[in-house]
Amino acid sequence: PTSKAARGMHAKTLHCVLGFTPEISLRTSALALATQRRVKLERTCIPAGVVIEDEFSMIAGSMNHAASLLFTYARERTYRLRREDYAQPRERYGRVAILAWLGDHLQLPTVPKKNSLLAPLQKTSQEHRVGASIFRNAQYVFQMRQMMRFKDDVLVRILNTMRTMGGRALATSDWQALLDTEQSRSAEKPADTR
Repeated sequence: PTSKAARGMHAKTLHCVLGFTPEISLRTSALALATQRRVKLERTCIPAGVVIEDEFSMIAGSMNHAASLLFTYARERTYRLRREDYAQPRERYGRVAILAWLGDHLQLPTVPKKNSLLAPLQKTSQEHRVGASIFRNAQYVFQMRQMMRFKDDVLVRILNTMRTMGGRALATSDWQALLDTEQSRSAEKPADTR
């Protein structure tokens, strides 16, 4: 909610780009643009050549739908788009040149989990189903298999075990390594000095 990670790389969260607050409905009928909101969206969406959505596992299907529809609304005059095509594979997000969803498919899902782009589609809203189909029709899918961030052999082994489909128990030595891990002083919360 603070957009701190996005601001750190001079980016914006999807909520911020779309001007969403918690009380805004993601229903199609509620997404019509008033003039002031259209102008604000146009400033961001028209020049956009790339949309990168990180932590895709936390994006709700209805949010993905809303983003594609609103990008289309904002870019329709400039790029001569047809609103009714906003969910088609080549028209997503107002026909932006590059649309990428990044993240770890084993990471935390949305809250509630049933809103996830990866969740089953039965008994979901039309907006969720369209948002999920926009995601599921991605042209290219790359699954990275090698961890680059972590170098510690024990940690890499633990993380690989956690990612085993269907689950797998940690080796006794790896479990002990977790138990023996101490939190560093710098990571601890400072003491209350009042």
